[in-house]
This record gives sequence, structure tokens and C-alpha cells, in this order.
Amino acid sequence: DGMKEYALEICDIPFSVFLEYINKYQENDVISADCVSQFSKLDDCLLGFCEATDNMRRPLTFEEIGERLQDDGVYRNSVANIKYGENHSKMALQFGLAQCRYNYWYISALGKVFSQLPKEKQDALMIRTLLRNKLYALIFTRLQTQDVSIESILQKVNISESTRTRRLSSVKRILTWFFGVLSTEDFRYHYKVIECPLLNRQNENLPVNYIRRSH
Repeated sequence: DGMKEYALEICDIPFSVFLEYINKYQENDVISADCVSQFSKLDDCLLGFCEATDNMRRPLTFEEIGERLQDDGVYRNSVANIKYGENHSKMALQFGLAQCRYNYWYISALGKVFSQLPKEKQDALMIRTLLRNKLYALIFTRLQTQDVSIESILQKVNISESTRTRRLSSVKRILTWFFGVLSTEDFRYHYKVIECPLLNRQNENLPVNYIRRSH
């Protein structure tokens, strides 16, 4: 399968190569509200979304996706299903697993092969595709040269204070997952994320990835 081979080729490209490309070609570091996604369960943005939308004869609405992702026998009203479907579909889009047309959502070509990959390849692929998101591209390129404050970055995004607070939690969860994946690769950081002290302390003892430089 051509798409599966393409996905595996992306996984084999060193993470540092993607950062080098971003440093060279990214025109600005302006972050839009769409880059700061909110979610409840990371897996529902990844394999969950793919399973909920694969083999469907037509694209789905947020409400339909929310219902399929939360198919646990517990009643939820339309508003709750819509919001859940929206949050996780938009995050799946950031990962490259979803596509949207006229407010209807469906699985992308990359999403079609995602479930066929081993777990370690799924994770390796997703940390690379997520760098298309300017927020995470900015965080990881800055970490090469300086400590990073997520709150400081989000202060420049055009969202309300309450929304910023809610979404900060999701960003921190993404970073925790992200660094966990990076710890399995031969990649090293010398700076820290200000808002993640526990994550920083945990990674100081790792042989690779995210070792803070002494000042």
C-alpha cells in the first residue's frame, strides 16, 4: 500500500530534520486560535477518530462522531455529543487523520492506514505530523535555544482568558505525550517548558531527550 509506505518513510526521517525545515522556512510565529485545540481523551483524537469514521459511506457531523466516540451506553444530550465530536475531530485534523468539507468530517488517506501501523510507528508519525501546527512547531523550535513558557505564547493568541486556561491543560497533556514519544528516539533537548515542572524533572534523568543546560 503506497500510503502506508509513505507513512513509514515519514517515521524514518529524524525529528531534528523537521525542526531544521521549520527553522528555515516558517515565515512567522503568529498562532491562530485553531492551533490551540482542546480535547478530553488523546486516543479519541487518534485511533478512536479513525475507527469512528472509517468505512462510513458518507461524512459525519460533530454530533455523530461524538456519539460514536462515546458509545458506552451512557446517555448524553445533543450539545454534549456535538462538543465532544467537535473537539476530537479538530484535534484529529491537526494530526492529519481527518478532513472536513462543508462542516462534515471524514477520515483522511493517512487516517486510513493509521490503524495498520505498529503503536510505536503511530506515535512517531503523529509527533511529526503535529509539527504542521504552528503552536507545537514554535514550542519545539524554541526549545532548541531557550526555556519556553506556554502561557506566554498563548497570551498572544486571540482567545478569551477562560478558553486559554482550559486549552492550556490540553497543550500540557499533548507535550507530556510528545516528550514520552521523543524519549524513545535519539533526540536531545537542553531547555525546559516552564509550566511542566514534573515533566522536566522526570526527563532530567533520561539518557537522551530534554536535559536542561546548566547556566
